[in-house]
Amino acid sequence: MVNKKYSHLAFEAQFTIGIVGFGPKGLYALERLLAHLKTSSIKTPIAIHIFNQNHFFGAGNVYRIDQPPYLIMNYANENIDSWFRGNPDAIFPKPPNFCKWLSEKIDKPIEDFSKEFASRAMVGNYLMESFKILKEKAPSNVQIIPHVTTVQKITKDNTRFNLQGNKEGLDFSIAFDNLILTTGHVGSGSHFQPTSNPSNIIEFIYPISQKLKHIEGQSSIAVKGFGLTAIDAILALTEGRGGIFDSDLKGDLYYKASGREPYKIFPFSRTGLPMFPRGVNSDDDSQLYFFSDEVFRNLQTIPNLSFQEDILPIIKKEFRFSYYKILFRIYDQELKFDSNAAIIDQQIEQFHNTHSSEKRFFWKILTDPFTDQEIIPHAEMHAYIKFLIQEAEKGTEKSPIMAAAGIWRKISPIFNELYSFAGLDANSHQLFDTSFFGFFNRIAYGPPVKNMKKIIALAEAGIIDFSFVRNSKISNSTGNDQVDYILQNSQNSIDINYLINARIPRNNSRNYSELYTNLLKEGLVRPFTNNNSGFYNPGSFDIDSKGRAYARGGPIQENITIYGTPTEGVTFDNDTLSRKRNNFASHWAQDIAALLLKKEQKNRK
Repeated sequence: MVNKKYSHLAFEAQFTIGIVGFGPKGLYALERLLAHLKTSSIKTPIAIHIFNQNHFFGAGNVYRIDQPPYLIMNYANENIDSWFRGNPDAIFPKPPNFCKWLSEKIDKPIEDFSKEFASRAMVGNYLMESFKILKEKAPSNVQIIPHVTTVQKITKDNTRFNLQGNKEGLDFSIAFDNLILTTGHVGSGSHFQPTSNPSNIIEFIYPISQKLKHIEGQSSIAVKGFGLTAIDAILALTEGRGGIFDSDLKGDLYYKASGREPYKIFPFSRTGLPMFPRGVNSDDDSQLYFFSDEVFRNLQTIPNLSFQEDILPIIKKEFRFSYYKILFRIYDQELKFDSNAAIIDQQIEQFHNTHSSEKRFFWKILTDPFTDQEIIPHAEMHAYIKFLIQEAEKGTEKSPIMAAAGIWRKISPIFNELYSFAGLDANSHQLFDTSFFGFFNRIAYGPPVKNMKKIIALAEAGIIDFSFVRNSKISNSTGNDQVDYILQNSQNSIDINYLINARIPRNNSRNYSELYTNLLKEGLVRPFTNNNSGFYNPGSFDIDSKGRAYARGGPIQENITIYGTPTEGVTFDNDTLSRKRNNFASHWAQDIAALLLKKEQKNRK
């Protein structure tokens, strides 16, 4: 029975689908579903209800179009595409990828900006226009119904589902035949709600225009985290308040203050290390040498595959070889690969005998060049970031350290195959998640070099202070009504007015949103546990190889699929904009089309 609210629909649906969460992953799921329905010539009347927390359908929270232009991507323009390039074809011919779409918008040839980084708002515009096209081109037997709401609860009645949300009247009388959950981080959804009681602690910064506006100018601010989110927060409190970045004659950025920015911003994190910035030529065509097909197949046969014993040594070899390959090239020499490591070592030793001033490759230059220091002084961090900027501007073809760091982007798809579905033993799975995930993310997926230059300009303007960046703790202040927190390390302390949590939460049972908490209570999902030679629960939910959820007790929910970030921990590195990585959307769409085709064929007999 259709709710009166939807009595305007052209038909009463015989099959009803829900897409819960409609950022890029939800958009990709819809795109694949319509492609499979059209290719299979499905005639069944279908209603597709899509649920998003805001009206930015396709863009979601991360790429919403009301963001300021200084919030930019760390994903090159040429990699962005709303449309799956494979079978079956999209529902209309030659759909534009982001570069083609942007070229038409700004009237410039694609090669001028394909390797650059656009603003997140611009990408959001592209994603939303892609959704508009899907609605316009959808088969006539398909209705697409958007809802601006947060789904908080799902219950099951026999084989169908009912949804409840935080919007009045969302307790549907519609029963859903199939659901796909593409909600992003399982613990961050609720944090996107605007607060009516601004406080001196900001637990989640997005949307920035709402979450940081109450912070008073000339305040002292501690920013917990030193990654992409921290940079967004810092720029919002400076450039977002009327400050201007300009270039001097050397091309270096300097900052002209507006007077409305904070007095001081103190970033701090567990390691105190910044992300490696990425230049416009941060990717090249270099190959992997040690992760051969044969090595990969051998790793797949190891029953208790250990990250630190079986995989990490190969990763280190790839990083080292990539470093020296570029260092040799600088001197017009060629480092020749040989499966015999001793032959490679011999070449490297001969090189250093001739070029003794060149720095050797050590693993710690990537993991922690300050490994013996409890505290990193402001001046040392300032110099280190400037060094990273210089290397990023050289690119992976001219900078040995950036070539080494960038090789992880080529290893990552292979590692995903080894990691996923408890491919690692439980102990090393946990070790990777807690220690190495952040490390590889820091060196391979950092901000565009432009944004890191802004951080240096703010430091040189005296607004950013790195003095507490490592091994610092925040505590509540006592005895001073004007000071809320104390930031301190073993040598010093500083009064803080506002504390910003600039870390994106990873999947964790302590951070589950109301929806996932209720799904567990209802038994519609169960936690994923790696029982391979140990016990580890990464905080994600158990799924099969198609992304279908396991219910409590073990049966597969063939009509609930989880796709994207909520599968992190079962799968690896579910980049928001990737069409290929862990592509459960294609499996989901294909299975629905096959189910409906089978029913139609049966009814015709």
